[in-house]
Amino acid sequence: MIGYMERLLARLHGIVGNGLLNLVTDTAGVQTAQVQLSPNDIRDNVPVAYHFGFSAAPPAGSNAVVVSLGGEATTTIVIATGNAGSRPKNLTAGQVAVYDASGSILTLTGDGNATLKLSNASGTLALTGNLTVTGDITDHSQDGTGKSMKVMRAFDDQHVHGGVTTGSGNTGIATTQD
Repeated sequence: MIGYMERLLARLHGIVGNGLLNLVTDTAGVQTAQVQLSPNDIRDNVPVAYHFGFSAAPPAGSNAVVVSLGGEATTTIVIATGNAGSRPKNLTAGQVAVYDASGSILTLTGDGNATLKLSNASGTLALTGNLTVTGDITDHSQDGTGKSMKVMRAFDDQHVHGGVTTGSGNTGIATTQD
């Protein structure tokens, strides 16, 4: 009876644990990782579970929460990951952030607004497909010289050129009509 209880307690003890990710492989249908649970317990090809629509490739050294179904080492799965060095700090109640290891962050601010900040100030946000905007788009808004696309469109629609000549000549600088 004592042997049975010891085995049962050992299995219960091994159901949930934490560890460090040493390596992530993201080339197949199911992402796998090498997880170090202790200095002598390193598990290879451990499946990593994500909610549908979300995926990540955590950097080496990230924390992992693992579950071993039935307490068996062969049924271990990673159910959560985190990286203290990359995680944005000082979020307020209701905010949600999606971020990467470089520091780029999409923040849903909890008040109906959102911000996207690229870690590379001269980085590019690439969009494939159409963009539909119901509000204004403003250029250079951070330095106070910004104009909305609506203002720029109105200027473009109403401008005239002076000094127009027939042929291959250049026009003068555009001005608005009075």
